[in-house]
Amino acid sequence: MRTRIKVILGFVGVLALGAIGLPALWHHPDEPGLRMIPEALASGDEMKEAIREHLTLAEEYEKDAAHHEAEAKRYEQKASAITPLMDTKGFRRDGLKIAADSHSSMASEARFRAKVHRLEMQLLMEKDAHGGNEK
Repeated sequence: MRTRIKVILGFVGVLALGAIGLPALWHHPDEPGLRMIPEALASGDEMKEAIREHLTLAEEYEKDAAHHEAEAKRYEQKASAITPLMDTKGFRRDGLKIAADSHSSMASEARFRAKVHRLEMQLLMEKDAHGGNEK
């Protein structure tokens, strides 16, 4: 009997969370990226601001990627400097190689995000150019 009540209360709680809580979790008006005017409806100054914002984000991701690539290289150099006599079982070398792989994957992710923002910027520039010719 108690188990059935707990299950029913849990189910009601999940329904309440789904009906009330989840939409509130998805809507974050205070975040800077979400405050931006939808780009499809933007015109003129808003379009140029969106283009600048995409360019800024792409540059930030490029800096982040360069930082992670430098860290990956540093970890690879440290791993290659450890001799088998210093690390007989290879735990330190393997750990440094894992760290290098992690940083290189973060660098590739940042490069991908930079490329996405540059593509968005190009699309907005084309949309702005075509919108200017129609007027």
